[in-house]
Amino acid sequence: MTSGSGQTNFSDLFKTLQEKEKFQDLTWSGSFNDYLNLVKENPFVTRNSFQRMYDMIMSKGTSEYTDVKKHIVHYKFFNDEDNEGKDAVFGADI
Repeated sequence: MTSGSGQTNFSDLFKTLQEKEKFQDLTWSGSFNDYLNLVKENPFVTRNSFQRMYDMIMSKGTSEYTDVKKHIVHYKFFNDEDNEGKDAVFGADI
């Protein structure tokens, strides 16, 4: 991490350290027994990406209504209430 003049480039050094910390935050290593203990503490660790997406959508709740004798479930997640409906998905019910 030295420049052509032999000086240390602190910007590159800090960038490398931050990437290592980010990597360490996103990874985990341990024995199988450690993993089983982790699962015992928090069973949601075992959920796959599809299950996590489902949890995220269902966390906002649903509403139900009938349209021309058809029972419809509206998922409030797609209303985008956090951004005042700016990125809402219209027509997802039908």
